[in-house]
Amino acid sequence: MGSTAQSQPLDTLRATMIRNNPDLAVLEKTRLAETLIGDQVDDWADTEFGAGVGVFPTETRLGPQRLKLSVTQMLPWPGLLDARRDLALSRAEVTRLKRANQQLGLEQLLAEAYYQLYEYRQTDGVLSRQLEVLAQLRSILLQRVAAGQARTTALLRLDLRKQQLEQQRAILSNRQDIPRSVLHKLLADGRPIQTPDTLTTAILMPLDTIAETFPGLQQVRQQQAVARAAMQLAEREAMPRIGVGLDYFMVGQRDVADLPRNGRDIAVPRVMVTVPLAGNRYDARIAEQEVRTAALNDQYESRRLALRQKRTQALTRYREARLQLELYQQQQQLLKETIDLEIRALSTGDARLEDILELYQQDLDYQLQKLRATVATHLAKAAYNATR
Repeated sequence: MGSTAQSQPLDTLRATMIRNNPDLAVLEKTRLAETLIGDQVDDWADTEFGAGVGVFPTETRLGPQRLKLSVTQMLPWPGLLDARRDLALSRAEVTRLKRANQQLGLEQLLAEAYYQLYEYRQTDGVLSRQLEVLAQLRSILLQRVAAGQARTTALLRLDLRKQQLEQQRAILSNRQDIPRSVLHKLLADGRPIQTPDTLTTAILMPLDTIAETFPGLQQVRQQQAVARAAMQLAEREAMPRIGVGLDYFMVGQRDVADLPRNGRDIAVPRVMVTVPLAGNRYDARIAEQEVRTAALNDQYESRRLALRQKRTQALTRYREARLQLELYQQQQQLLKETIDLEIRALSTGDARLEDILELYQQDLDYQLQKLRATVATHLAKAAYNATR
């Protein structure tokens, strides 16, 4: 894991990404919008009001019906509104878990780009130090050429090697734009990215089992909850719907006769029942959700196996990088002792420049291999953490 000072920059970038990343912001706003759906579906149907004027009034014994007023209210089946709200909130929870799962993937991308940028910058530093060594060798060689102890072709070899290293540095400088662009996209921020001066080997503590709380697995379970909520809603929608209403008729009085209750208005309470005769569509909807639930069981197991495979691969790469580090450190120590002896021998004319250049090239390879192995431990840990 490295020291706190070394890991803090990446932690800071991670917090910035969670706060600013537009992809995560889209999912969060989508989840908030979906939570508002529950308030739209857990209410009764609209009350229906009506009014009618008799153009040709219907005559009754007590007088003509001149005006009709009506009101109708459909009543939801018990549990129907709760079922609709539960379905809406269950879908919002799926979006929340989708965001959490995507965040893990983005955190891994962030770490990969961050450590790649670190590797490029450190490689540039190694090449720069090699150029300084070549400058020192050139100074020694110039003295030997002046004394007639070496040929000028040796200087040409040094200059060719110097040109090669400078070209590699230019290529590395160009390659840094790739991880920088990835980081800027993830962070939605174009400010310069700071990387640590050095990294120690990452420490990875393997886990025995796949956690049930992993967002990718929880998302599948929540999708099953959505399917169950959809089945409960279909069951309630298949029930009859009951409505109540009232029709009120305003009746005019008769002038030609004196009748008891002349012009009395009429009130007609109503009770309505809507029976879904085409109930097959609800049965088909329930059957559809049962098949989806079975498919989600297979998807859950598939994701679990994929997580286990990804975790095994990350752990294998981590152990391989640790073994490589141990080997490179041992070999580099022996190589440095050999180089020191050859440098002293060069000043006295007992060593060849070609041999020293070959040793320095091997030392450069070991430094770069150590750097890549160290970065590999952090990349493996980032991939492993994405499965927690």
